[in-house]
Amino acid sequence: GIPAIIMEMLAYSRPGVIEVLPALPPSLVKGSIQGIRLRTFAKLDKLAWDMGARTVDLTVTSVRKQDVTLIARHGIEAITAPAGVQAAPLQAGMADVDLHLPENRPVTFHLILGRRQPLDWVKQAAHA
Repeated sequence: GIPAIIMEMLAYSRPGVIEVLPALPPSLVKGSIQGIRLRTFAKLDKLAWDMGARTVDLTVTSVRKQDVTLIARHGIEAITAPAGVQAAPLQAGMADVDLHLPENRPVTFHLILGRRQPLDWVKQAAHA
């Protein structure tokens, strides 16, 4: 049970969605994990983060060609991805980006995170 909880804190997924660091404890400023099976017919080969530098590196291998939404609640200021993988230009500060994942080919992403706190969206929803 505890390993599953820790994995969900670091990477949440559902069909068509991969979310990185949705519930990262403040004490885990830097770290990495490998080999998480996602609910998107993909594997998170590697996830590494450094909250001091506001960076996340991840490698994803999809078992089929598919479109997914990558979410980072801190906001995404910049993303580096291989040509043809990013579906549309990133709007800096947004929490999500649409991606085209190829079949059986590892794809590596480098994110620079924004400065939002993960639960800021709750405040925004309360004021809407």
